[in-house]
Amino acid sequence: RRRHAAPTRCGSPTGPSAGSRLTSWEKASDYADLKYPGVHSFRAGRAAGLEAYRMAGITNPNRQLDFIELHDAYASSEIQTYEDLGLCKYGEGYDFVERGDPFLKKVDYGFPVPNAGAIPVNPSGGLIACGHPVGATGLMQGVFAFWQLQGTIRKHFGDGALQIPNARRGAIHSHAGTGSAVTVSILERGFRP
Repeated sequence: RRRHAAPTRCGSPTGPSAGSRLTSWEKASDYADLKYPGVHSFRAGRAAGLEAYRMAGITNPNRQLDFIELHDAYASSEIQTYEDLGLCKYGEGYDFVERGDPFLKKVDYGFPVPNAGAIPVNPSGGLIACGHPVGATGLMQGVFAFWQLQGTIRKHFGDGALQIPNARRGAIHSHAGTGSAVTVSILERGFRP
């Protein structure tokens, strides 16, 4: 019999996590003041957002974007990305959500949303609602953003509740793997003479 995959005993000898010691324990105190900057953000996401804003002339994304489609493969990454994209300060993602800033105006969530529509995030429902088509998530986000800017959400879904009225500019945020590759794209509706 021929195997089509390696036996499970051929796995990594270290398991899913490992550590290393950079110096002796005696010398470790010499490095006690060095601080790791934290894991609250994907630095690549922050850098990509800032560069996209610079290229598009955006200085206040909450006022200059009509919507954002962002990578929300899991709930905490959405809040993290609000902060990375400058929609709120670091550590204020929870308050941003509690105020209702990222929610849509025309959707009944079953609970009060006091500031709905301030900056609608994931009117598509996000990756979780769209099935998270790994490898094609950015494409899915791009198509949905394109339909937003065209004003054709009702045509595609039979319901206009997800349409951002008069949307002229939106952003797409997508990342791969552990956030080492992040893209942020700014899309604008074309002007007709």
